[in-house]
Amino acid sequence: MSDVDPYAAPLGGSAVDAEIVDPHSAVWREANRLVMWRDAVLPDRCVRCNEPANGRRLRRTLYWHHPLIWLIVLASPLLYIIVALIVRQKAVVAIGMCDRHYARRIQSILAWWLITLACVGMFWYGIESKTGWAILTPVVAFLGNLFFAVAISQPVAPTRIDDHYVWLRKIHPDYLAQFPWLPQ
Repeated sequence: MSDVDPYAAPLGGSAVDAEIVDPHSAVWREANRLVMWRDAVLPDRCVRCNEPANGRRLRRTLYWHHPLIWLIVLASPLLYIIVALIVRQKAVVAIGMCDRHYARRIQSILAWWLITLACVGMFWYGIESKTGWAILTPVVAFLGNLFFAVAISQPVAPTRIDDHYVWLRKIHPDYLAQFPWLPQ
């Protein structure tokens, strides 16, 4: 007797049945992206270079919403924030990082904090000296620094998150090569 209910609703177009997936083998590749079941355990390898991670895991809480939600910013940034907070998908992943990439990440975080402190000091100087350029320069530098923090120092980035799966980019090709292709 089969446990499959022929009258059940479809599972939302997922390529693999999430209820029968082994968490330790529920990782695939799709082009240059890693596709994983939400509770999958990734190998003990660095996602940035495929070197051994020696047990170092970096837990990341990732958020994603459909890219068309960004159009709401044109109407109202506040409305965008509210809608994005309501419709976003969340996933927690534990990725492996080697010593070299972990040290580079710590250096990036330290550099971000030093530049932020320098921007605060320059902004304070601009207010005290009542000079327009001395106020505008640290604001522009801080915005660039925020871009750096979000875009460059993020070890992996989600391209999609649904109820069962997470799609990640910024994964080394050799790391991806160890996984089978996503079933169609």
